[in-house]
Amino acid sequence: MNSTRPTRITRWRASAIHLMVSACLALIAGLIIFGVWFPQPYAKAAGADRLITLLVGIDLVLGPLLTLIVYKHGKRGMTFDLCFIAAVRLAALIYGVNMISGSRPVFVVVTSDMTYLTSASVISDADLALGAEPQFRRRSLTGPKLVAAPPPTSAKDREELLDSGLAGRDINVQPKFFREFQTAAKPLILASPPLQLLRDDAVAQTQVDAFVDQHGGSIARMHFQPLRSNDPEKDITIVFDGETGSVLGVLEVDPWRVIEVNKK
Repeated sequence: MNSTRPTRITRWRASAIHLMVSACLALIAGLIIFGVWFPQPYAKAAGADRLITLLVGIDLVLGPLLTLIVYKHGKRGMTFDLCFIAAVRLAALIYGVNMISGSRPVFVVVTSDMTYLTSASVISDADLALGAEPQFRRRSLTGPKLVAAPPPTSAKDREELLDSGLAGRDINVQPKFFREFQTAAKPLILASPPLQLLRDDAVAQTQVDAFVDQHGGSIARMHFQPLRSNDPEKDITIVFDGETGSVLGVLEVDPWRVIEVNKK
């Protein structure tokens, strides 16, 4: 009678299987991160590339590497070892996803002089509870909400905002000052510098020209603001359509040098 011997699984094959499973999980996580939590054009500004590198590093290296080290076919206690590795990797994955979740932008706040990417971790529950509208009182899980934050009109609100700003709580983390983007953003956009100002800078000219060609519009209708995320030293530029009041995209150029030069 012919009998079929079970296939012997080497440590390299076991590690490769673990790597394939990890790659599938990393792909799912990447789709959530780039497709939902960090959508374009905000992914680069919010540092999603660094965060996904962290997650992939945890998921693709930790588990398969540990499997390669400890696996031995037929080894006593191998089931326990593999379960332990799976638990460690799962804990690391949960930790990484939790970190990324806290860093995800929940509001894109257009103000009178710059646009902020406000992440979930920097806005408090107490400030959320004071949101001017119900949609401003929660941290979105389906991508950032585009809002406007015009300067307060009352002396009391202006004084409160000044005091909170000195304490490190700017308008972008205070939903009580948020307004619907469609109704309140256009005056802020039209008051922003024209994109032509940025094009006149020799360093930015090539990127600006490519951006205008890509979007097939007239540069005369485009305006820009600095786009600030969690790292002020890495501010880039967000571009708006002044006629429609919509976001056209971002440019990876420093807008502050041009703005400061034209203030002098």
